[in-house]
Amino acid sequence: ALQKARDQLSRDWLEEEREKTRLSAAVDSLAVGFMMVDDYQKLIRKNSAIDKILGICDDGEWTVGAIQGKIGSAYDFAGDVVRSYRERIQIGPKDVSFGSKFLRFYMSPIVVIKESLTASGTVILIEDITASKS
Repeated sequence: ALQKARDQLSRDWLEEEREKTRLSAAVDSLAVGFMMVDDYQKLIRKNSAIDKILGICDDGEWTVGAIQGKIGSAYDFAGDVVRSYRERIQIGPKDVSFGSKFLRFYMSPIVVIKESLTASGTVILIEDITASKS
C-alpha cells in the first residue's frame, strides 16, 4: 500500500511538473509582454517580449518603477498596478506613449482563492500598438 501511494505521488508530481513546463513555455511564446509582480511590486517573472517591447532598461532590469520613470507623468502606471492589486480589479486597456512607441497596458490581480481577502500579486500585459497608431 505504501509503494502504491509513493507511485501515485510520483505520477502526480511528474504531471504537475509537465503542467508548469507547458505554462512557462506558453508565457515565453507570447508576442505581448508578460510581467508578474508580487504584492510589493517586485518582479517575479517576465517573458522575453518585455525586453523586445520596452527595449533595454537603463537600470538593468525592468521594474514597475523603471517603467513608470520612462512613461513619466502622462500615466500613473505604478498607481494602477497597486490599484489592481488592492482593489482586485482588472485595468485596461490603457494606451500610453512610451518613448517613440505607443503601448497598451492591461493589469489583473492574481487571485488564487476567490474568498481570499488579498491578491498574491499582479499580472501586467504590454502590447506594442505603434503600427496601428500610425
